[in-house]
Amino acid sequence: MSEVHDIIVVTTPTVPGFKIKAILGIIYGESCRTRGMLGRFISGIEAITGGRGSAYLEEIRKAREEAIEDLKNRAKAMGANAVIGVDFETNEILEGFIVVSAYGTAVIVEKEPESDVEVRTARTTQTLLCPDCGNPATYYPQYERWYCHHCSKWL
Repeated sequence: MSEVHDIIVVTTPTVPGFKIKAILGIIYGESCRTRGMLGRFISGIEAITGGRGSAYLEEIRKAREEAIEDLKNRAKAMGANAVIGVDFETNEILEGFIVVSAYGTAVIVEKEPESDVEVRTARTTQTLLCPDCGNPATYYPQYERWYCHHCSKWL
């Protein structure tokens, strides 16, 4: 069976170059995050001054990544090697709690023999900390580089 980081996750109803061999069912992954007291204070200042609410954007980004990881773990437990039709839902519950749900259809896919499609899956389980601020960086596979959203720079 595939490792979690090898699970193909797409928003499309099919995976180009692959044939769906089995549909295992609807699957979801979730994450619930909140800003601490200091984070809420910083967000309050950002709200007063206007502009980009980076404190909450960072939490939403982390929540999405966690929801995808949860989705992949559930897919692996079902025996799937791909999740198709993935969509996200983001809500706020209580005051300051962000809930992100990722859902789709768990499937088993097999590469078609004549296909030359290359699948690159992001390895979100790998973590790199920014050497300047110590916050987790985000890997962008299309650039094959890490980016620190806190420092707003490429590593």
